[in-house]
Amino acid sequence: NLFEKKPQRMDTTYKNRGLDTNLDTPMWGELPKVWLDEIPKPGAAGPTQRRITFRQLLQHRSGFDDQWNASEKGGRDFLEYLRDGFLASQYDQREYSNMNFVMVGYMIPLLERHHLNYAVDEANAGKSKAAADANARLMIGGEMDKIVRTFVADKFAPKMNMSCNATKDYASTAAYGYSSMSDTTGVIASAIETKGHCGGEGGYYMSARDFANYIAHFSMTDKVVSRTVRDQMFNETMNPNDRMVWAGANGDNWMNTNFNMPNIAWSNGGTNGTRTVLLRLPQNYYLMVFSNMRNDNAGQSPGQLYNFGLAAFKAGLQHNF
Repeated sequence: NLFEKKPQRMDTTYKNRGLDTNLDTPMWGELPKVWLDEIPKPGAAGPTQRRITFRQLLQHRSGFDDQWNASEKGGRDFLEYLRDGFLASQYDQREYSNMNFVMVGYMIPLLERHHLNYAVDEANAGKSKAAADANARLMIGGEMDKIVRTFVADKFAPKMNMSCNATKDYASTAAYGYSSMSDTTGVIASAIETKGHCGGEGGYYMSARDFANYIAHFSMTDKVVSRTVRDQMFNETMNPNDRMVWAGANGDNWMNTNFNMPNIAWSNGGTNGTRTVLLRLPQNYYLMVFSNMRNDNAGQSPGQLYNFGLAAFKAGLQHNF
């Protein structure tokens, strides 16, 4: 969206270039010093974090490994993940990793506001590495939510009602998450409480109706991205591994035979007892499947919800063929 509709405060370099050129630009030039210092210097042999482009982040071809949970559980903090979570052998090879969306979330404010990285550097003067990292994530990540609302959500009709501080905003209205049918406590989470800001990798709570409103605007208007970009994110003729943003792509013979759609793009998310799956269907339709019981043994894994949703779609149409 930012590369298509260049905002007022964006660097003129990005403003003067086309979408594909910007997507293929390495992202390291926008990083504040505390993060740059953790990755190899220019001229280092072989692929390094400095080669990662915005497109590769969106394609999960960055080389970051899929061990973000280990970082959350104390195995690595953000700086360690930025430094040690990159594998040169994995670079430009598709492997889903939450780190890609984490970085995209931080890149949004850095792209929208020219030289924000220098403002972060100035604010970090004299701070320890750990303190500078924490301050950078708060300063940069704290702006992401405002930008998402300003450039996307607030332009919808009706506007989206969403929050990444659900324990405060939705405590009495949210569908709490459960671990089993017998669980009576339920859980709800807040990205604000856990890390101080919203994140590119997720954490928003919204109603199913609001999510449907988002998907409707995504698929039928240019308020999120244009049709050109939707087709670049995924289309029926492309190599599925070249898709952007979509987490998964499953082959399906029935869909290919009846709709000339050989691959179904889909994404999923879940936290604290919840699961959500989004499937891209033929003729610009989308299917959302929600569960607030996160129990894989009871048929609640993302793959199982994907199968439930796709089977329901097929069952509704099978007599047409």
